[in-house]
Amino acid sequence: MAAGCSSEPEPMRIQRLDSALADGEMTAADSAAFKAWSEIAAFSGSPAEYAGRTAPFEALVIGSIGSLDSVERVLGYALDDDGLKAVGVVSPYSQSVVTHPDGYLFIALNHYLGPESAAYAGFPEYLRRQKIMERMPVDAVMGVIASKNEPQFRSDATLLNHLLYRGALLNQTLRALPPKTAEAVVLGMTEQDYDWCAANEAKIWKTLIERKLLYSSDPEAIDRLTRPAPSSPLIALDAPGQAALYCALKLAQAYEDATGKEALPEPDFYNNRQTLVKSSYAPN
Repeated sequence: MAAGCSSEPEPMRIQRLDSALADGEMTAADSAAFKAWSEIAAFSGSPAEYAGRTAPFEALVIGSIGSLDSVERVLGYALDDDGLKAVGVVSPYSQSVVTHPDGYLFIALNHYLGPESAAYAGFPEYLRRQKIMERMPVDAVMGVIASKNEPQFRSDATLLNHLLYRGALLNQTLRALPPKTAEAVVLGMTEQDYDWCAANEAKIWKTLIERKLLYSSDPEAIDRLTRPAPSSPLIALDAPGQAALYCALKLAQAYEDATGKEALPEPDFYNNRQTLVKSSYAPN
């Protein structure tokens, strides 16, 4: 992964499989990509059948998705040495980015139509605001890193273990993206929510400890603190959703500052009881 390379890399062009399916004009490359996508989607029909089923979504993509040049430049910067083939698709599934063993990076374009799109009419605001083009390269890069580092938690994994993994994943994503990429964008937060977390970092961390959440292995509590949500009432009534992930990122950064080693989303990092100690992370 080309984190911070000095020369300007070539953009990673996104193959528009969605357009090829809609037009019915498939090249050999399109057919190969469709075969891989069909395996992921567990779809056994023909390209024409898939195009028919996803036609309403494709119509929205055509009306909302313009040039992908800016996304392709970021992907070229962040993923230029990964040997991946980026492919744009229309997907009926909730996952916006998925990789395939044959080297494909599939990006579901219908997940980035803009918060006001009719496609998201029934979505809550905190999910709609993520449906923007700016999220596409972030999701793609994070998805690639996560696909190479799928979590292998112990059976008694605690919130801390999950935060260490997510913090390392967020940090590696941030390192791979262009230097001016805002942490708020990678965290999926508004600037207002990010600023709240920055001002209340010590409060977030102290609350996780005092309420015995940090070392809790309760799946429900872990889910509520790490999944997208409108707020984090387990921390504070005015805490934004996923506020704990702000501390997760800062913990990974503190570990690197304290040890001079990379915080990697690998078992030796997030399953290690000494990682927190070595980080000297103690916001105040």
